Amino acid sequence: MTLAREELEKDGFAKIKSVIPSKLAFEQTTSIWQNLEEFATQTESNLSNYLTAVSRWVTPSPIVKKLDSILLDKIESLINTTVGPCSFIKSNLISKTVYAPGCIPFHQDISYSPTNPYDVTAWLMLTDCPENSGCLRFVKGSHLQDINPAMDFWSPDFVDKVESKFRNYAVNIPGKAGDVILFDSRVYHSSGFNKIGFNRFAYVTRWRLENSDKKRKIPPISASYFGMWTCSDLTKKILSKSLIDFFNIIPPTNYCELLQLWKELYFLSSISINLEDAKRSLDNVIILNKAHELHYGGDGQGIHYKNLWHDLLKKICTHST
Repeated sequence: MTLAREELEKDGFAKIKSVIPSKLAFEQTTSIWQNLEEFATQTESNLSNYLTAVSRWVTPSPIVKKLDSILLDKIESLINTTVGPCSFIKSNLISKTVYAPGCIPFHQDISYSPTNPYDVTAWLMLTDCPENSGCLRFVKGSHLQDINPAMDFWSPDFVDKVESKFRNYAVNIPGKAGDVILFDSRVYHSSGFNKIGFNRFAYVTRWRLENSDKKRKIPPISASYFGMWTCSDLTKKILSKSLIDFFNIIPPTNYCELLQLWKELYFLSSISINLEDAKRSLDNVIILNKAHELHYGGDGQGIHYKNLWHDLLKKICTHST
């Protein structure tokens, strides 16, 4: 058994240095920046606004497929050698930049995939990941605890009750470009705030063990009223109804057109809102929606719909009652 395998089984995570040459990792980031410039143009925004709204891209995003073609075989070889025979489940690209530097609360990945669970994540650093850049944090041995329900940290009502429990036990795992962190899908982990404005990227792949435990109990998803699994549909419902109520306008069926129309009209409503905050939140969700449709992009930090709720949607609902 390899040392990394021992650490993975005992602690729930293990770092393996220099899995790919740093030169190869930096070549990918150069290509990523070029792709992101194109993505920003395609969403009719600029790079800073695009990266404020979007911080994750999932399969089959063009940017992820390109990384898959270059890096997936190398990660698969590492997984098979270190962990054992596995099948590939999915991949994504994650960023934490000066534009979107936010925290991710402690959570267990497996809780978010009850119908298509995986066992191991390989988190490949495409840039250096200094400690103050919001590197990953893990709670040793927490993968041996029960699997808890998924926490909806997109919900405006979300209160992080886990941070205080694990704060003093979490281990920061900084690293260099080319390093890989392997971690169990059950281990509690988080990432802190990017305090130094360092733009970091990671190529993240998920794997299912050949002898995966099919009997483990994964709690079903319990969706919040407004949150990770409901925010888009509820936003469309609220904004559509309010167009009729406030302006006597038949709402467009296209979601992006609906958001854009509200951006043009929100300041004419009788709702008491901060106009600058409402415009910024609408802008971010418009870019996010375009990125989702064009690039399979998403809000990895779960902030933009939450902001839209506080800045506009909640006030619309309150005004309508």
